[in-house]
Amino acid sequence: MTLTEIKQALADRHLRPLASLGQNFLFDQNICRQIVAALAPAAGDRVLEIGPGLGALTERLLELDLRLTALEIDKGLCAYLRDKFGRSPNFTLVEGDAAQTLPTLSGPDRAIGNLPYNVATPLLVTLLQLPAPPRRCVFMLQKEMAARLAAAPRTKSYGAVSVLLQTYYRVEPLRTLRGQVFYPAPAVDSTVVALTLREDRPAFGADRQREFYQFVRRGFSQRRKKLRNLIPAFAGDQRAEELTVSEWGEFFQMQSEKSKMQNFRAGMNLEEIFDIVDEHDRVIGSAPRAEVHARGLRHRAAHVLIFNAAGDVLIQLRAPNKYRHPNTWDSSAAGHVDSGEDYLAAALRETREELGVTVSAGELREIAYLRACAETGQEFVKVYEVRHDGPFRLQAAEVAAVRWIAVPALERWMRERAADFAPALPYLLGRLRCQPR
Repeated sequence: MTLTEIKQALADRHLRPLASLGQNFLFDQNICRQIVAALAPAAGDRVLEIGPGLGALTERLLELDLRLTALEIDKGLCAYLRDKFGRSPNFTLVEGDAAQTLPTLSGPDRAIGNLPYNVATPLLVTLLQLPAPPRRCVFMLQKEMAARLAAAPRTKSYGAVSVLLQTYYRVEPLRTLRGQVFYPAPAVDSTVVALTLREDRPAFGADRQREFYQFVRRGFSQRRKKLRNLIPAFAGDQRAEELTVSEWGEFFQMQSEKSKMQNFRAGMNLEEIFDIVDEHDRVIGSAPRAEVHARGLRHRAAHVLIFNAAGDVLIQLRAPNKYRHPNTWDSSAAGHVDSGEDYLAAALRETREELGVTVSAGELREIAYLRACAETGQEFVKVYEVRHDGPFRLQAAEVAAVRWIAVPALERWMRERAADFAPALPYLLGRLRCQPR
C-alpha cells in the first residue's frame, strides 16, 4: 500500500493509528518486497504474520503459494482485513492479543511481522515455546531491541533475551529502516532482523525452556554483581554478560541434570552403592553407602587437587547439607568410587559434577595413593592433580564455595584452625606435602 492508500483506508473506516498498540504502517513497496523475499517461504509453507495492520506484507505474501495465518488485536483493522483478504482460501485471520492467541496455534513454518517494542520480548518468548518453533522468522523491530537480540557477550546490549534467542536461532540484522517509511513516522529507527532456527539447538520442551529463561534472567537481574552472588552454584569472578551463549546452556544443563538426579534418587529412595574392599584394596563385596559408613567398612575414594598458573591450590567448602563434615574445607573435588567404577573414572566424574569442569584422563596425574585408615574414614584414596584456571560452576547441593589459596597459607591455616577442614585434607596434604608439580 502507498502512503496515500493507507491514509484513505484509515479515513474511510474512521480509524486512526493507536500509539498504545505501536501502530506504524509500512508503506514503502520496495521494502515490503525485500522483507517477504528475506522470509523465503517455500510452496505450501504455513506462514504466521503478527500484527498485519492494513496488510502491506499480507498482500505480498498472498501472491505466493502458501497458507497465511494473521494475528491482529485491533477490531477495526480486523474488519478491514476480512473485507480485503477474506475471500482468499489461503488466508486465516485470528482476532485477539497475539500473546494469548499464539499458544493456541500449531507450529508455523515461518513467521513475519512488525513487533512493537513493548511486546516484542514476550511475543518472541511465546513463539519459542510452540511445540515446533518457526524455521525462519523476519521481524521489524525497534533498533534498540534488534541490538539486544543480536548482541555479543561483554557488551551493554547483551542480556537474558540475547542468550535465549541465540540459543535457538542465528540472529542476523538485515537492514535499518528510517522512520520516514512508516505512517505515522516513529521517533526511532527500526531494524529488519532474520532469525534462522539452529540445528544444534537444545531439545528443551516448553517447561524446560521457561526454566532456562528464568535461570538466565536471574543471572542478569543485577548486572553489576558477580554471577556467583546471584547463582550460588557458579564459581569464578565473571558477571552474567561475560558468559557466552553456549556457556549459559552448559551451565543450565549441568544444574538441571544434578537436580533431576537428586529428585530421582529421593523419589525412588535410591542410595549409592560402594564396593567393599579388604586390607589389600581388593573388592570383596558391595553395600549401600549408609551401611558402609555405619559399619566402618573399607571402601574407595578419589581426590583431585587443582592448581592454577600461580601455583595456588583450589579448595572447596562442603555444602551445609552434607551428611559428613558439612561446612568444612576439603580438596578441590572429591568423592567415593561407585561400585564397578575405578579411581580415575571417579576423579573425572567428581571434577565434572562438583565443579563443572571437564578434563581428560590424560590431564589428570596420579600423585598419591593412601591406604585406608581412621584419618581417611577407612577409605583407600588415590589423589590426582590437574592444572586449571577456571571458571568453575558449582553443584550447590555438594559445594557451597571455592577459593584459591597459596600452599604455605593453607598449611598455616590448617595448623591454626584444624576444625575448619574435613579430616582427610590435612592428612592427605601432610602425606603429600602439597607442592604443585
